[in-house]
Amino acid sequence: MSRAQVPKEVIDSVLMRSGRRCCLCHGLFGDGDLKQGQIAHLDHNSANCNEDNLAFFCLEHHDWYDSKTSQSKGLTIGEVKNYRKQLYGDIASLRESARHNLTAADLKVAGHQKASSAGSRLPDFHKRMKLIASLSLRSDRDARYETMVEVALAHGDTDLALNAVDRLSLRSGRDRWNWVVFNHLLAINEPDTARALIPRFSLRTDKDQALQRLLGT
Repeated sequence: MSRAQVPKEVIDSVLMRSGRRCCLCHGLFGDGDLKQGQIAHLDHNSANCNEDNLAFFCLEHHDWYDSKTSQSKGLTIGEVKNYRKQLYGDIASLRESARHNLTAADLKVAGHQKASSAGSRLPDFHKRMKLIASLSLRSDRDARYETMVEVALAHGDTDLALNAVDRLSLRSGRDRWNWVVFNHLLAINEPDTARALIPRFSLRTDKDQALQRLLGT
């Protein structure tokens, strides 16, 4: 029987809800780091592509789950689904916390972008960055760094925004937020400063696209 193709929207949902964290690493060992992995069919039936039958595993745990044991008790579907439920809940809580945990000072800065002076600095920016670096979960750190990029841009400080971008753990995340800074600079009519950001992009296609944007200004 040919292997069924999991619909793209289902794959996207599993990856998004898990944050590319392995539910077994998280449930068994409290490991919340990003993993290279695969989406597994929990009932071992590749034709059953219902999202409830899918989970993101790291490569090691995918092999473990698929292996047949004659002596020890293997992982059960119910056990894995409980670990997956815990992971989804924790990831959702982290994202919600990151969205709503701006301090009153941050909100004031973000709400008064036009009133802030271009050269001013957020007084305790570096202190906050040190606190962020001490967080144990990489996903939590990245969410806070992204918030600090937005706050620094709202405060008119590109250097501090790029400082936060450089601390992101994934190259794809750094590229995405480099685009945010690049587009911000074009929006405030600073093409020369934006041009200096082009070497920061890791992909040639992004560099070419940035150059095209500059040619169109």
